Amino acid sequence: MITIEDSTHRCSGLFLLVAVITLLLSVAAPSPVGADAGAADPIEVATEAPEAAPAAPQDAAAASLGEDRTGLQQWGVLGTYGPSSRSGIFILGLYGRAAWLLPDIVDEPLREYDLNLKWAPEVWVGWVNRGPGDAFEGGVSPIVLKLDYDAGQRFVPYGIGGLGAMYTGLQGQQLGGPFEFASFIGVGLHTFLTDTLALTLSWRIRHISNAGIKQPNRGLNTNFFMVGLESFPKR
Repeated sequence: MITIEDSTHRCSGLFLLVAVITLLLSVAAPSPVGADAGAADPIEVATEAPEAAPAAPQDAAAASLGEDRTGLQQWGVLGTYGPSSRSGIFILGLYGRAAWLLPDIVDEPLREYDLNLKWAPEVWVGWVNRGPGDAFEGGVSPIVLKLDYDAGQRFVPYGIGGLGAMYTGLQGQQLGGPFEFASFIGVGLHTFLTDTLALTLSWRIRHISNAGIKQPNRGLNTNFFMVGLESFPKR
């Protein structure tokens, strides 16, 4: 026969068992706040835009200068006065020249140091004073290289050298005939009056001879002092 005391003990035991099970479940269950904090909203993840890739660095040379290095870079006209290596002979001349930069394979490495190597052909005519009589000369130099240092400054130095062919009416100087080869080397300075217009001062020494094609072939050296105006349309 179950007494009231036995019923009370059984209820107490059952209550204690339920309490222990509830406590264990509460400890084992994850925190709702922690779950919300750790879980990512699937909608937010799906709609989140990816980070933009970093922009590629600009080409330093193009960005710094922004200049057009194609086509005609320089043209101008220069007057010359040239005393010869033989007394009594001097030359007054008029030169025209134009210049283009060499291909990128040559130009790009030099550009990093603000150097410009150009093909700069020239044509010229001149009056030759030889004491008792005068003469005419004229020629073309298709093989001319000009190297200048230009970092945007006002005074731009350069060196130049070339080879060409010419006619001269100067006779009696053991030149071997009127058709000669002309080679020269020199230096100069461009002084920029505006962004694209420069006053040019230069010196060069020129040697003419017929390369032994005809004798006598003594040749003739002349020092030229030159002054002129030149345009740099893409500077």
